[in-house]
Amino acid sequence: MFVVMADISVDADDAEEFERWFAASNGILSEMPGFKSRRLFCSNGGGGRTRSYRVLMTHESKSTLVAVHNNPEHERIFSEGRKLMRSDPIRQTFSEA
Repeated sequence: MFVVMADISVDADDAEEFERWFAASNGILSEMPGFKSRRLFCSNGGGGRTRSYRVLMTHESKSTLVAVHNNPEHERIFSEGRKLMRSDPIRQTFSEA
C-alpha cells in the first residue's frame, strides 16, 4: 500500500465549493486502477478567512499513484480543484513498512 497525505488551504468563502468538488472527483478517481481511497479532513482550529484540510489517499503502490497522476482525466479534475486552493498542496508520501 502507498499513502499520500496532502495539506490544502482554501479561502473560507470557497470551502463549500471545494468540498463539493472533492466529493465529485472521488467518484471519478475511484474508477482508476490501483486507486483505493481518498478522504478529506478539515481542521478544527481557526475559523478565520482560511480553511485548512488534510487529504488522505491510498493506492495499491507508488506505480499506481504515478499512473493515476499521469491520467489526463486526473489532470482535468485537479485543475478544477486547484482553482479553489490558495496554493499547491503540500504532500508527503508513505510506504507500508
